[in-house]
Amino acid sequence: MIDVVTIFTSAVALVSAIILIVFRNRSESAPPDRLIWWLPLAAVITAGGVLLVLMVNGPNDPVLFIVLIAPIVCFIGLLCLLVAAIWKRPRLCLSLLLALVGFVAISWSLERNEETLRPLIRWHLWSRQYKAELMTQPDPTNGDLKHMEWDARGFVPSGFTVTYLVFDPSDSLATAAKARSQGRFAGIPCVVPRIFRLENQWYGVKFYTDEDWQNCPVGESQVRRD
Repeated sequence: MIDVVTIFTSAVALVSAIILIVFRNRSESAPPDRLIWWLPLAAVITAGGVLLVLMVNGPNDPVLFIVLIAPIVCFIGLLCLLVAAIWKRPRLCLSLLLALVGFVAISWSLERNEETLRPLIRWHLWSRQYKAELMTQPDPTNGDLKHMEWDARGFVPSGFTVTYLVFDPSDSLATAAKARSQGRFAGIPCVVPRIFRLENQWYGVKFYTDEDWQNCPVGESQVRRD
């Protein structure tokens, strides 16, 4: 694995080379100073679209965006901003700065709300498929609500967090979903940190990390803090 010192040294070398090239050629190849009005808009739309696609594609994919794609884009953007500053192009600098701000803002906003956006988008796109899949399963005989594993996120060794799709014909979970309360609820075997409503009679139930419908802590009897 490449260590941090090597990465930092390589980055410094790359920046130094770019600066030397810019100083050498700026008098011949410097672009005109103009405000690129569409650049911030393009940054917001592109970043938002890519992050939303990653959210829908897999529960762990947005992490790849935040820890890998976003830093690379920001690094390249800062280099371009440095080059524009060296060329003394204030309007171009403003365009690049607004694009970077827009990119960071939309990325942070979507990532912050991923837990809400991902299930809602998936439900809107494929609710018929999910309903059909769950309704083909036999009814539980122990009083539990009809359910199926709907989502799971996490990494080894930190553990996985499972979310179930639950069919509740009496809408008994409506109050808990509206209040965003945690606890033990009828038809669910474990204490759970979150229940959210998808539509009438259909709910998402998030379990604590490393717990699932068949594996609840022994003697669990009170609400836990997440």
